[in-house]
Amino acid sequence: MKSALAAALLALALSGTAQAEPLPGASVESLLAIAREGSPDLRMVRLEAEAAHERIGPAGALPDPLFRMELENITRNGEQNATLSPSRVGDTKYTLLQPLPFWGKRDLKREVAAAEAEQASGRASDTWAEVAARIKGLYAQYWLTC
Repeated sequence: MKSALAAALLALALSGTAQAEPLPGASVESLLAIAREGSPDLRMVRLEAEAAHERIGPAGALPDPLFRMELENITRNGEQNATLSPSRVGDTKYTLLQPLPFWGKRDLKREVAAAEAEQASGRASDTWAEVAARIKGLYAQYWLTC
């Protein structure tokens, strides 16, 4: 008798917890919440938008400097075999170059990167709207067939 009563109380307690948490798909809002967190399409475009926002800062940076080393008269007018050691050639010329863009070019590149980031954010919003519309349409079809 005690075991039957304990089993009944346990079943009642478990049924109460099962009813407290609605199953996924019980409402369209629960499906939208799941898709908002787990949709691969949505995650992909959000990561692309985040990457586009991170490209804004470096877009206006100066180009990398260039280092050039020229070895001249590597045989010392035929006195030795050809060598690439800077201390054993006739002349060594070192050059460091830094390309500088025209005025306003760096700001323009930064503005273009910001516009591309805004465009990527818009694509993320469009993708969410498409996913949500697909979920709502399929949910409505499900209830029409039931």
